[in-house]
Amino acid sequence: MNSKMQRISSISCAALAIMLLSCADDGFDDSEKFESTVRNAQLVSPTIQPSDLSVVNNPDGTESVRVQWPVVEGASGYLANVAIVDNPETPDYIVKDQMIDGCSMTFDRQEDTKYKIYIKAIGNKKFNNTDAPEASVIDYSSYVTAIEIPENEEIAEFVKKNLPAPGTETAFALKAGGTYRLNDAADFNLVQCQLRGDKNNHPTVIVGEKGCIKIQNGFKLRYINFDCKDMNNVGLIRLADVADPTLRFDALGYNGGNAAKAFLIKNPVMIQHCWIKDLKAGVIAGSNEDWSLADFRLEDCIIQLHLDKSFGDKSLLNLQYCTAEQSIGGWKLCAHFKDLSVKNNTIFNTQVNDKTYFIRYANGSNSDPSKTWGPGHTSTHKWFNNTLIRTFTGKDFGNNIQRGVTHIMENNIFYDTYRINKYARGTKQIKDNVFCYKDGRKIDGGDSSFGSVDDGLNFDFSQTMDFSKPNAGLNFKPNTSTNAGDTRWFK
Repeated sequence: MNSKMQRISSISCAALAIMLLSCADDGFDDSEKFESTVRNAQLVSPTIQPSDLSVVNNPDGTESVRVQWPVVEGASGYLANVAIVDNPETPDYIVKDQMIDGCSMTFDRQEDTKYKIYIKAIGNKKFNNTDAPEASVIDYSSYVTAIEIPENEEIAEFVKKNLPAPGTETAFALKAGGTYRLNDAADFNLVQCQLRGDKNNHPTVIVGEKGCIKIQNGFKLRYINFDCKDMNNVGLIRLADVADPTLRFDALGYNGGNAAKAFLIKNPVMIQHCWIKDLKAGVIAGSNEDWSLADFRLEDCIIQLHLDKSFGDKSLLNLQYCTAEQSIGGWKLCAHFKDLSVKNNTIFNTQVNDKTYFIRYANGSNSDPSKTWGPGHTSTHKWFNNTLIRTFTGKDFGNNIQRGVTHIMENNIFYDTYRINKYARGTKQIKDNVFCYKDGRKIDGGDSSFGSVDDGLNFDFSQTMDFSKPNAGLNFKPNTSTNAGDTRWFK
């Protein structure tokens, strides 16, 4: 995983320590006064405490972990190794046998990752000092500390009883491989929260008729399988029916005029690394309130829809429900995703459906960010490496989407979809998308500039998701030479 590696840096110890305790192979010059007094010794690796680890915020928005350790007198340097140990049986070394001439180093910090750090003191031939026999080892985790939900618990009731007061980000964790039920709305209210499973062994949540997740702050849903065959709700994630007044755009300091009296979830909302089966509704849906999301991400998911036109319009990304009249000078229906990332997903519908939009707002004019965030604010939607199958066959891909969005769409497969151009109406960056149509359907003329047509593609819609198998037992690798679509099918 070289792509994760290479922010390695050596940072010298305090200047006085360097003067007093040489870490250089050749020690001090003869004219210098200070020199290590350790001779003819087998060294011992430095002791590293949790307090010696810290998070560094980088200028590009990423994070690193900084590791510091005390000087080992008589050492010529230190040998560093860092491994990702999410699966302890197969450690993935992101730093391998890196020589450090100094007393600290950094490495890239990824979310939801467990690390093991090894630092070994290396001998000094000049002083006849030999290497430490073993490295010092310390564990590091980037996971948010979680409240564990016992297996077989009903999630909504457990959250109701155990939800902490709003403050720093918290998390609820499901047991690896466990089975849970979600029979009602799990309401996370104003708490910025995660609901997560296990990266290597997803738990399964069986969603009941009224089951959903309700939020009005940032939320991360990760590493969970959802069985939604009994669910009868407009969205797996629902935005709160009654918004807290502190979340109005104007209360948050934005100057978009009367429309600023709509509501905003400013922290990211993410659905990542989840498998969702038999979904008959949206993955996210608004409410009667006028909600917008600053940052929504749907990434690395497999979603099987069982959504035919008899279910009406239950758009997959659905913000059309903000219909409440508000005494705000006539402004309403401002809901939008300001920044949207849809990346590395496979989403397929087992049914033919010509009544449903993929993404829908309530009003194409008022959803312009400048009317809520203020003048100069824009919106960016990114679509990378998705395989989208029959989503949907005869309805515009998007509805009421403002023209001020910048759309970046690369390496996607649109298989039996319809009129992408009704969604991506603003500035566009388009590259290597592929379209395919069946049963006499053809590409709309407005979509011809969005990619090429490959009608040789064939996908099996009858495949059944099996949570016990790799990639849920599915195979949507293209049968033609195209390299577009969800990258998991090329591994």
